[in-house]
Amino acid sequence: MNEEQIRPSQLKVFQEKVKRDDRRWLRLEMRQRSVHIVCPACSGGAQGKLELAKSQLKWRKDGFCYWECAACGTVFMSPRPSEDLLEEYHRRSAHYRFWAEHMFPASEEARFEKIMLPRAKRIVQLCREHQISLGKILDLGAGYGTFCRAMQMVVCELAIHALEPVPALATACRKSGFTVHESTVAQQEFPESYFDVITAWEVIEHVFSPRDFLKKCHSWLASGGLLCLSCPNALGFDVLILGAASGVVEHEHLTYVNPVSITMLLEEVGFSVLEVTTPGRLDAELVRKAVLTNRIDLRKHQPFLNRVLVTDWDQLGDSFQAWLAEAGLSSHMQVICRKQG
Repeated sequence: MNEEQIRPSQLKVFQEKVKRDDRRWLRLEMRQRSVHIVCPACSGGAQGKLELAKSQLKWRKDGFCYWECAACGTVFMSPRPSEDLLEEYHRRSAHYRFWAEHMFPASEEARFEKIMLPRAKRIVQLCREHQISLGKILDLGAGYGTFCRAMQMVVCELAIHALEPVPALATACRKSGFTVHESTVAQQEFPESYFDVITAWEVIEHVFSPRDFLKKCHSWLASGGLLCLSCPNALGFDVLILGAASGVVEHEHLTYVNPVSITMLLEEVGFSVLEVTTPGRLDAELVRKAVLTNRIDLRKHQPFLNRVLVTDWDQLGDSFQAWLAEAGLSSHMQVICRKQG
């Protein structure tokens, strides 16, 4: 898999324009509707006290500030949009609408075959291994409905619920016949212990409070139920090398956890973590592109990386990326956990 398959280059120019417009609107609105926070994973080790002193400014990008928690290494935006502003952003975002109308349709086949179908098969395998019944599943931030379609293909008799706050994306999910809830997790209510499996692919980094998000997932899951999520890894190669220049760092991403901090947060909420992996496959390619377009220069201070990513790319690139994934150093992280009980 490469970046072109999931983010076609011919669409990226238009994508950047609508993203800039969204970003400008959000900055203006945040003058009146923003909230200062401490580390959303561990409260900065301050037992809930609002002490940004326990964090250091990590990045400034596009008018937004990102802090690194000294206690657990989580990176987070503060101030960040208030919850009501985030809900409005989801409804009006031209960038999300662009994904619904252009980017997702153009990359649907590759996303289905290379990302979502393997995830669906893995979930079925996990349910068998841990003797979890698979009757009702909830996909949070369902997007274009690609994962829901993959689950439908793998398990025919399955009640699939899709929660999606972006109107254009919720409409796309409805066309596939799933039960769609056009809402954010913060707004949504389900009966306790209602679902056997909950998935949240690239969602937790977007929410105002990761802790509250996980508490709701915990409440909605049956005892022993499975929660599967993915998100950026703040300690991943792409993020560490490129910093704020990484495409992962953007105004829509409010929190960047790492393998240690997400495990700690999940256990605090009441989950038992089964595995934390970084199966991402794009880090090396993304950093290589930054070198080739002169956004960074590795030749003087990082000659080894320059050799791997530029000089001997054809011989070393694939194996280097595979090592990053296996060593837990990719910037894309996946977590599998169960509700205790």
